[in-house]
Amino acid sequence: MPLSPSAAPKTRTTTENLAGLLKKQGFRIERDPSQADALVVHTCSFIEAAKKESVHAILDAAKGKKTGAKLIVTGCLVQQHGKDILDEFPEVDAFLGTGQLAQVADVINKPRARFLDKSNPGGLVDPDARASEARKEPPPTFDFPRVAVTRVRFA
Repeated sequence: MPLSPSAAPKTRTTTENLAGLLKKQGFRIERDPSQADALVVHTCSFIEAAKKESVHAILDAAKGKKTGAKLIVTGCLVQQHGKDILDEFPEVDAFLGTGQLAQVADVINKPRARFLDKSNPGGLVDPDARASEARKEPPPTFDFPRVAVTRVRFA
C-alpha cells in the first residue's frame, strides 16, 4: 500500500507514523501504486498551495491505482472540506479526518459504502462505529518505528 503525504513536514511525519501503524498491523507498504490493493493519500489544506497539492495527489492516485484497489483520503483537507470533497471525488472510496487515522486499517479490511457523518460536520467517520465511541476514541499511540514514505533528497 503506498502512502502519499503532501509536502508539509507535519503531514509527512503523520504519514510515516500511519505507515508504521499499518506495518505493525500486518500491511506491506508498496512503493508502486499500480501494484497496491489500497492507496492512502494524507492531505494538508493549511494554505492554498497545500490544498492544491493535495487535490493533485488525490487525482494522481486515482489515475494510478489498479482496478479494484481502494483509494482512501485522510487528513485536514477531509476535516475542513468533508462534504465538498465527498461530492468532488467520486473515485475515492473512503475519507477520514485527522483524528481518524487509526480507522484506516479497518476501512481497508472491511470495505463499506462511502459515508458522511452529518452530526460531525467536516469529519467523516465509520458508520459502523457507535457515535459516542467514535468521538471518544483516543488518538493512536505511535510506539513503534516510523516508516519513511518519501525519498530523501539533498540540494
